[in-house]
Amino acid sequence: MTSGWEELTFPFTAADSGKFNKVVIFFDLNANNTDTYYFDDLKLYGNGSGGGGGGGGNVDGDISSNGGFETGDLEGWTLYDNGGSATLDNTEAQTGDWCVKLFASAPSGLNPTLKQERKAAGSIVVGDKVQVTFSYKGSLTGESGTVSIQSFVEATNGASQIETFDVTPTNTWQTFTTTYTVTGALQGGDVSGGITMEFVAICGGVAGCSSTLYLDDISLIINP
Repeated sequence: MTSGWEELTFPFTAADSGKFNKVVIFFDLNANNTDTYYFDDLKLYGNGSGGGGGGGGNVDGDISSNGGFETGDLEGWTLYDNGGSATLDNTEAQTGDWCVKLFASAPSGLNPTLKQERKAAGSIVVGDKVQVTFSYKGSLTGESGTVSIQSFVEATNGASQIETFDVTPTNTWQTFTTTYTVTGALQGGDVSGGITMEFVAICGGVAGCSSTLYLDDISLIINP
């Protein structure tokens, strides 16, 4: 046992398939002590063959990084200020300690953007299911205050599929969940670039415009 975090990975071969149906964690087996143990980010990955309703890809499970922002930073995310701001917030989180806040306001047209880009590139295939989940709240004012939330299936160059999610922030947390099927229709089935998730707070520059968007608990689950 150490006082810092350790990351452990336990691979299973194809010969082990069908033998196990649960995960049991024993802390310091057969030891009589009063130690405290923490564990986090438990994930199970497969190769897409077999059950689960998948499309035969090379990855299953949550492909997002730091979706709850509990690292206390924007690790795993790409930020484009675009004249606005995207900041971590430890006063408004839906769960845990942290969330992120996107903010744009007049007088100029602003669109601060937060993205996870090209996740699981090379492992997504046509027919895979993508379950998108996120919690959000905020406020919109003025004629041009709005938000844009989209998921892209990426080709080698450009998007091969665009999924747009219509949400309206309110002053209380809400959770949005939807599932779509990977088709890659815009680029002839090329989905080799993986999955991108994008959140944008938009203010078109009209006087009185503002857009505030809080985000937390974001996940991108392949073949749920």
